[in-house]
Amino acid sequence: MMSITVGDAQADLRRLITLALQGEQIIIADDGNRRVLLQPMPAEMEHRLLGTGKGLLLYMANDFDATPDEFQEHIE
Repeated sequence: MMSITVGDAQADLRRLITLALQGEQIIIADDGNRRVLLQPMPAEMEHRLLGTGKGLLLYMANDFDATPDEFQEHIE
């Protein structure tokens, strides 16, 4: 983890972005106070297609949505 001032971050932003994309956490400080954490965005999830599991569920118990006895004390 590295810490850098706002002025230095403005002057060297491209390099800081490259470091963040490589996994480095970068803290940008202003007047000695931590203000911003520069880190990469999480990867986007793939879009799921609806209906791709149709016909795969072969059996479902009659009590599949019943609460187990061990959890009853936590519900009330």
